Amino acid sequence: MRSFFDVLTGTYVVTLKGTRMERFLNVLTYHEVSLLAIWKGEEECLIRILRKDRKQFLALASKYRIQVVSMQLEGAPAKCTFCQNNRSFFIGAIICFVFLLCMSQAIWKVEFQGNSYHTKEALLQYLEMRGIHYGTFRFMVSWEKEEVMLRKHFSDVAWCSMSADGSKLTVIITENPHIAHKEKGVKGKNLVANHDAVISYMVTRTGTPLVKKGSRVKAGDILVEGRIQYFDDAGQKLSQKKVCADADVKGRYPLPVEIKIPKRWKKTVFSEERTGHGILVGENYIGLKMNNPKNTNIDVLTEYHTPDVLNRLPYKGTIVKQTGFRREEKEHLNSEKEGRTMLFQKRNRLYKKLQRNKCKIIEKNVHIEDNSREVVLKGTLLIEETFTDYQ
Repeated sequence: MRSFFDVLTGTYVVTLKGTRMERFLNVLTYHEVSLLAIWKGEEECLIRILRKDRKQFLALASKYRIQVVSMQLEGAPAKCTFCQNNRSFFIGAIICFVFLLCMSQAIWKVEFQGNSYHTKEALLQYLEMRGIHYGTFRFMVSWEKEEVMLRKHFSDVAWCSMSADGSKLTVIITENPHIAHKEKGVKGKNLVANHDAVISYMVTRTGTPLVKKGSRVKAGDILVEGRIQYFDDAGQKLSQKKVCADADVKGRYPLPVEIKIPKRWKKTVFSEERTGHGILVGENYIGLKMNNPKNTNIDVLTEYHTPDVLNRLPYKGTIVKQTGFRREEKEHLNSEKEGRTMLFQKRNRLYKKLQRNKCKIIEKNVHIEDNSREVVLKGTLLIEETFTDYQ
């Protein structure tokens, strides 16, 4: 009787003709060909074998001159003709399923609950700093450790919980309202602008705002005053409290850019001139000593080396090697490709410096001028900077 596995993998029903059938069946058994069933007739013999034994069975039948009348496949593979004719479709479906299964283990949505002081942008920036962003696999992060690190980073967070449900990360925080959001030991600090700009974004958490979105400010102007005033119902001033101003204020301003790369510049080339060797015993030098006259352009490199053999002697000695290098200044001519490459490298360093200073490039309006003496990158950048200066 066939098992479920045999039905699933499939079997062959083979019709045989030939003499010495008993001997052939014994040969099949000897070569470990699985005979699941045998039906003997007057002229023919029917047997059932597994699919994995097909090649070995045909080889033995050819060797012992047994005629194979027919071979009929039975079981699941014989029924699934669509699978046989559309193999590429099922391979693609399996690959797609595996891809979706892998992507479902990553974080594709972040939700914050309970945050009133800290903005979503500030919390997302902190998670990005910790290496948690969209596309991060959840099994690569220890959420218990990240909860502790978040409480250490934000001193006003009394409790925190992080949980990944499917592809969604939920961050629940509880802020302590009794902790003032200000620098330790500092009171009455004002947030000021460090550049002439137009205010493009403003969210005030602590302090009194003196400007609003769209206002033009100059460097040094107070944006958020470090005090809070209290009034009664009649508008009379009751008291005021000094605090450290805390706000997210961004301003936009044009930044002129001019980067020059000369096509001709002097390059210092060093060439080895001569070498001298000697031994230094105490303060006495034995050997050829090289002097570097002041009126020459030769630099002398002195190397000291003390082998173990000299350390064992009564008077310790040091081997001295002096190498003279002639310094020459040669004029180097940049090709157009080299000049543009150096120009782009300086431009990229400028962009990275702006990013480190919390400046975002909104618009680029620059062009390249190429003349006989230099390659110049000129234009303006529209910068959005986050103001963080206090006074």
